[in-house]
Amino acid sequence: MRSARPVYDSICGSLLAGAVIVNLLEVGLRLVFHVSYDFLIDFSIWLTIWAVLLISGPVLADGEHVSVDFLRNYLKGLPRLVIDTFNVFMTAIYAVAVCISGILLVHQLFIQGAVYPRYIPIPKWLVQLSVPIGMGIFSIFAIYEFYQVLRKKR
Repeated sequence: MRSARPVYDSICGSLLAGAVIVNLLEVGLRLVFHVSYDFLIDFSIWLTIWAVLLISGPVLADGEHVSVDFLRNYLKGLPRLVIDTFNVFMTAIYAVAVCISGILLVHQLFIQGAVYPRYIPIPKWLVQLSVPIGMGIFSIFAIYEFYQVLRKKR
């Protein structure tokens, strides 16, 4: 069975490319027609946020995330395992907490019917949905990483 990762990466890359295209469109409209639409500026930002949150889990699994490892790399054996365990555990706790709070926020925004007051009203829950989805995916990867660290030999 082929890995879904290239497709997933392509989706996230397409979201970023879409953000660039929307941004260029907005700049072109401003320069050529002297008109600007607020939702275009916001849409490019929202596409970027969606892409970054969706790719954060796989980036964690690949070890390509930003980390400060000077102390960890200096240590060996049990002290290194303790630091690895603590770091991955705290990452998982953070991810789950943000995911749960994102779910609560999206639910509240949906119930309230809140919208961004733009040229075209955009439901806030639709934009904020990127947080629980992205952090849910991140949480799965973080919990798996925690499981992997616990399986390491001392």
